[in-house]
Order: sequence, then C-alpha cells, then structure tokens
Amino acid sequence: RMMDVPSPTVLIPSGAPEEIVLEAAILCAAYSKAEEGRPARVSVKGTGGSRVLTVQGGCREKYHPYLI
Repeated sequence: RMMDVPSPTVLIPSGAPEEIVLEAAILCAAYSKAEEGRPARVSVKGTGGSRVLTVQGGCREKYHPYLI
C-alpha cells in the first residue's frame, strides 16, 4: 500500500524474489493517486516485517493484465 495517498492493495506470494516485490510496488504506485513522475512511498509488509520502498509509478497499461 501507498504511504501517503489512496492506492490499491497488491498481493504477492510470501518469499517472492526482490525484483517481484519491486515490480509490485511500482504497480501499486501506478494505480494510486500519487502524482505522476514523482517519487512515491510504498509500504511493504511480509513475514520478515515491514519496510518502505520509494518508487515511481509505471505505465498503467503495462500492468493491466495483472488486475483482477
């Protein structure tokens, strides 16, 4: 989830590789109310605890196949 603006919740399997975690954070930012082209803070929670990633949202169309 985004830290500062409304956003979707993105779910990935526990123990996913770091590149999947980062891609999920970018997807979350892309579909959030974050300002386009600006850094966005995403809260990542898992079995190892929680952390905050700073990412820029990607193109929504790229992530459309992952929506349910």
